[in-house]
Amino acid sequence: MEITIISRPDIFPGEDLAVKLLLDNGADSFHIRKPESGSRSVAALLDRIPEAYYGRLVLNGHFDLLQDYRIGGVHLNRRNPAPPDGFTGKAGYSCHSLEELALRCDEMDYCTLSPIYDSISKSGYASAFSHHILTDASEKGVINGKVIALGGITPQRVAAVKSYNFGGIAVLGYIWDSPTLETMKEKIMLLRKLADR
Repeated sequence: MEITIISRPDIFPGEDLAVKLLLDNGADSFHIRKPESGSRSVAALLDRIPEAYYGRLVLNGHFDLLQDYRIGGVHLNRRNPAPPDGFTGKAGYSCHSLEELALRCDEMDYCTLSPIYDSISKSGYASAFSHHILTDASEKGVINGKVIALGGITPQRVAAVKSYNFGGIAVLGYIWDSPTLETMKEKIMLLRKLADR
């Protein structure tokens, strides 16, 4: 299974080191999602990340930066429903219902579906999907290898996510609840081990 890390919403000191550590130790891609930051701040973060990692980065917004940085992917949503003109990298889409997933996923390289479990990072953001709903969607092929599970992902839930035939997991709260880079490294390595079982 693929492992995607979604950034914290804020830009913080040492974030470039965290991005490199996560991509070096098990993450397949890293989504830069900074809804409250301007393009200049996001560009400053990109400048601190070695260019060798850019192919595994995904921008959630700030698409104006794509002309200056060779970023590997964009992540779309209702506010930004289509890739920028001329973009040839991977494109994903944020889905929050099975209906939206069925509508969007065929035309995208992948889609995230959330929240699969109650969110760790967003208080009060509760799961919209029961075991029965996810099992049924999996059996019907609505959930398949192009769909990434997002929301409340922890090591204890990886096996269940795999049983629903998701193609990967996207992690936010579990990773960023780490007090040190060493703890973060241990967490991503554990997720990688479980995802590869």
